[in-house]
Amino acid sequence: ELYRAFLADTLDTCRAVRGAALAVSFAPAAAAAWFAEAAPDGLRWPQTEPDFGARVAGAFERAWEAGFERAVIVGADTPHLRAAAIEAAFAALERAPAAVGPCPDGGFHLLGLAAPAPGLFEGVAWSTDRTLTDLEARAAALGLSLARLPELFDVDDGDDLARLADHLTRAPGVCPRTAALLRG
Repeated sequence: ELYRAFLADTLDTCRAVRGAALAVSFAPAAAAAWFAEAAPDGLRWPQTEPDFGARVAGAFERAWEAGFERAVIVGADTPHLRAAAIEAAFAALERAPAAVGPCPDGGFHLLGLAAPAPGLFEGVAWSTDRTLTDLEARAAALGLSLARLPELFDVDDGDDLARLADHLTRAPGVCPRTAALLRG
């Protein structure tokens, strides 16, 4: 139930981004019918890659294949992300080849690219406290400037969920499905 609420709120946020098309990269591939129901208005691509880094790279690759000029990816672990943050990422991509929204745990809550960036995801320790540092080092090694956006926490564990519940008591109207579920 919590994942469904997170995803529904995240999809609503993405739909609210001005001038953007919705695409959902999901796993497992066998869940295609479920995701078709959850996001009937967007493109949907199953993630078949073996690890998170390859899945991120695959999502961007599919965006380029679909003809997107720029792409910003977000996960479902930040249902409190606002459309304005995604719009800021797209705006940053007008002046930098990449944009990232850091998380305090060393990861990121969104990542945007203005064009393909071969090799950007190689050598990154995914899902660790070094993920963002590694990604920034790879971007520097490739000569890509990486615009940093405001930090936002993601929800990885029970402490993060408690933090989200507390945050939502002070942010009425943000991620309403998640907020209702947490209140219940």
